[in-house]
Amino acid sequence: MGNDANSQHQIKALQKAFKIVESIDRLGSATLAEISRDVELPKTTVYRHLATLKESGYIAQTQDEYQLSYRFLEYGIRRRSRDPVYAVAKESMNTLAEDTGERVWCVVKEGPHCVYVYKVEGKYPISTDIHIGQRRELHPYAAGKAILAFQPQEHIDAILDNADLIPRTENTITDRDTLLDELETIRERGYAVNREESIKGLRGVGAPIRNEYDEVHASLSIAGAANRMLGDRLTQEIPEMLLGAVNDIELGLRHP
Repeated sequence: MGNDANSQHQIKALQKAFKIVESIDRLGSATLAEISRDVELPKTTVYRHLATLKESGYIAQTQDEYQLSYRFLEYGIRRRSRDPVYAVAKESMNTLAEDTGERVWCVVKEGPHCVYVYKVEGKYPISTDIHIGQRRELHPYAAGKAILAFQPQEHIDAILDNADLIPRTENTITDRDTLLDELETIRERGYAVNREESIKGLRGVGAPIRNEYDEVHASLSIAGAANRMLGDRLTQEIPEMLLGAVNDIELGLRHP
């Protein structure tokens, strides 16, 4: 009984520590009082956790404000470098960005989300709120839909049960049955298209990357301004180049 109570106490303490870390990430830089208000915990409790996190190197302090340390960046970069998709995809991504002039993303699945792990900019700059390391839902993005479409049906259902099908633009798919039909179309043609569904004025094409077990846990996408990504370029030229690059990546994964 005592061991169970101690374990529960440790779990709750760990949950509070992560809650504080997430608060600092959200606030950017904050005082003890600001963090305490944000997480709705007493200052004394927050201070103890901050002291432990600072001593362990996960929190930095400048005068009376706390920030996340660069240790998280170190871990993220190391984690990415160990991903075989990242290692194999970089060369193909550079070629795609040069040939298309557009931004190329490498995205991996993590739970019910996709994480943008690497990008190569083309000669045509675009401005979006997506950055390396960001986690997003799968369904509103070409890269995410390309992953979602090739999951087992029970996984798709579980993800959509908890998905936030709210309109991000007037083109966002917000009806579950319509989205399921879209995923079926993606499976048939082998790639996904984002027609300004996540960001107004931005279109993209995404293709799944299969590993050596024929499973899809990653994708490659090309994103660009809607006035360039249209007609045959959106539905033929870009998909053909993207699928060719993905084929090269899959060969590299199977025969390293």
